[in-house]
Amino acid sequence: GSTFESEVINNDKDVLIEFYAPWCGHCKALAPKYDQLAKELESDFDSLAIAKFDLTNNDIPADYKNLFSVSGFPTLFFAPKGKKTSPIQYEGKREVEDFKTWLAEKRSK
Repeated sequence: GSTFESEVINNDKDVLIEFYAPWCGHCKALAPKYDQLAKELESDFDSLAIAKFDLTNNDIPADYKNLFSVSGFPTLFFAPKGKKTSPIQYEGKREVEDFKTWLAEKRSK
């Protein structure tokens, strides 16, 4: 829980977070694309975090379970800087360019 809070909630960055399970086939398919997204956006890491959260080994802290509602894997949320209590679920295509376009629209200016 404390890692979730430090990496997602208590920081000055926009955060894209993937909630996943290691056994999930869709998660395994997404992994190389998600890693590529992080690599391509590395120069933005002063203001953006690309995070993964294994829900088989960790729980979303109770204070945030209602905000980050996960009913299947993978589930992705964008937690904007200054608006961490209003995360936006990503429901678009799971391709690097689609993520980048969506993030460009949502990121803090």
